[in-house]
Amino acid sequence: PHHPYGYHAAFGAPPPGQHTPPPGQHAPAGYSASAPPVAAGETSSKRHDKARPRSRVEAMEMAERRMKHIKQSEDTLHVIDRFVNEFRLGNEVELGLRLISDDKARSFVGNPAIRRRVRETRDAPEAVIEELAAVDPEAAGIAKVL
Repeated sequence: PHHPYGYHAAFGAPPPGQHTPPPGQHAPAGYSASAPPVAAGETSSKRHDKARPRSRVEAMEMAERRMKHIKQSEDTLHVIDRFVNEFRLGNEVELGLRLISDDKARSFVGNPAIRRRVRETRDAPEAVIEELAAVDPEAAGIAKVL
């Protein structure tokens, strides 16, 4: 059977070059139209590596640029501080959390699954950075390099 977007439903993906459904229609279940296509010769892991700074100096430069655009409320900064102190996380993890939006930071530190994973792991900072990568790969990359 053919899918309404012109590709065979058994294949589960649109043909090459078709990355979004026609205007006014929604993407099929399990298919995200928002993910940018992978360029020729580039793997998704290479794209992720672009978010990771190659040195501490580059990480600090990236963090400074982001800090100019991220304005977290005093309340959110206190919530992040309590989270960092509760799990004995380092400054690099705190910085990573300060590099994401107010809403994302509050949602992250209040997420019961994340809190449980951080509490139960041997390497809490690494667990937070891994979880942060799902929310903001660049912020996680900065924290990991530092």
